[in-house]
Amino acid sequence: MSSGELNLESSHPDVLKALVASGWYPGRTADIVGTLSRLTKVGYRATPLAMELLTNVLDLRIDPLNEQGVNFVNSEPLLIDPIGVGSRHVDEAQRIGAVLGEELFPVGWWLSYSHVYLGSSGALVAYASGLVWRLGDTPRDGIEFAVRAHRRLECLYAEEGVTPWPK
Repeated sequence: MSSGELNLESSHPDVLKALVASGWYPGRTADIVGTLSRLTKVGYRATPLAMELLTNVLDLRIDPLNEQGVNFVNSEPLLIDPIGVGSRHVDEAQRIGAVLGEELFPVGWWLSYSHVYLGSSGALVAYASGLVWRLGDTPRDGIEFAVRAHRRLECLYAEEGVTPWPK
């Protein structure tokens, strides 16, 4: 089911190392039928890119290889658990999606138990405690950032009364 958009095989060598350690391998095809069924029942719509992402990495725990980020501590794994995030946070996804101007699809958890979403634009974002962070403009870029912490963590949005972090 690969359209080639995700193309994890061409990831940075450090990312490939972390992916393989998590149980990923080229050509991995996780069964996503039940996951998609549960998420569509609560109102999410999966894009072809979301389906490709889940087919490749569903249920993986991708540990960071660099815990000292440029402007944050990156000590938590990226957990691919769309049902855990999505089934309980439909309103949150709709609210944050409206702010960002795109529809969001749940991916899993990351830093400070932030909820990770894939936007209809292909961007990967995370939400926690009133803050929206940019992980990457594509899922592959977002996974690379979660593993390598090789650039600044960027706060895209802070809810009213919440101080943007990091600055």
